[in-house]
Amino acid sequence: MWRILIIDDSKTFITAFEQLIKEVCSPQTVCVHHATSGLTGFALFEKGNYDFIFIDIEMPEVNGIEITRLIDLHHPRKKAVIVAVSFHSEIVYVEKMLSAGARHYLCKDSITPATLEQILWPQGKPKD
Repeated sequence: MWRILIIDDSKTFITAFEQLIKEVCSPQTVCVHHATSGLTGFALFEKGNYDFIFIDIEMPEVNGIEITRLIDLHHPRKKAVIVAVSFHSEIVYVEKMLSAGARHYLCKDSITPATLEQILWPQGKPKD
């Protein structure tokens, strides 16, 4: 079972993205947790053992870049794949997230099942 954490201040995005994740992961069982603030998300991360973390960049209090740095600094040996999700498509945001420790960057307005599959199933989705 995969454990996935979504950190995003938009409850609407969380709901839609969680549904997409479950569809793309099928037949794999997933347990999805979510947080609507960076600090809450970081606290969940510290308590759990996640396979994937999807982090929005722009959030109140602490942004996704700072949370990614905290995760990388305090827990470098945890195996979670960090994926930035944002409406920002400018290269400066991509570079900041990748240098902070994210492995992938997805623009929210272009996320499709196929792009998500490439991250979750890099060797190709298993056949039913």
